[in-house]
Amino acid sequence: MANRSFLLIHYKLFHHLDRLKKGQAKAQCLAVYLSLMKYAWKSKGYVCAVRYSTIEKDTLLSKMTVRRSIIHLAKLNIIEVKRLSSANKYKINPIFLVSEKSTREHTKVYERTLRGIRENTINKSNINNIHYTNIDKIIANGNDKDSIVRQLADTIALPDLLLDKRNIYYCNLAIALKKENEKPKVELNTGAVLKKLAKEKNPQYHIKKQYNIRNNIKPWENK
Repeated sequence: MANRSFLLIHYKLFHHLDRLKKGQAKAQCLAVYLSLMKYAWKSKGYVCAVRYSTIEKDTLLSKMTVRRSIIHLAKLNIIEVKRLSSANKYKINPIFLVSEKSTREHTKVYERTLRGIRENTINKSNINNIHYTNIDKIIANGNDKDSIVRQLADTIALPDLLLDKRNIYYCNLAIALKKENEKPKVELNTGAVLKKLAKEKNPQYHIKKQYNIRNNIKPWENK
């Protein structure tokens, strides 16, 4: 099988997936989409027949996650799915693709890209020296967004949240929650509330209140 020189995907696909409202589902759909594009070539009209097991192997996702991602992609009109006897037939919506070409110019760009990657590759010793903060560790635990934000707000000092540049999204949410929690709380006087409720349920209180209203009597002025 020949190799593609380039596969160009519009950013509108990336933002089209924002409709899923879940970052994890968006990432999974992108992984499944790229797996399908390995087999759906322009010469075949961007059509391919692929088993779930093949996509699982490509993406390292579970079968259930692959199936759910395919359903999402189909609902968003990114792919069309037709059930075959032993696999699914997929047709990719070309609106999210840039026309493929195998030109000398593309080959030159490809070679320059690879050269740049090789020149800027981070060696293993640098990777091992990366410092992971408590913020990184909390986010890496894989909890849902609300749990992560609450834990950050409860355990991380405000200066640390402000200085973090790797997790700006979560840190901003935690900062907002921390400021909300630090607002002074209005204390409820339970005794006074119960006394007021009891008074308003007393029929004599209502009779006296109506009498004062009719006669324009203001008892508080006599105190």
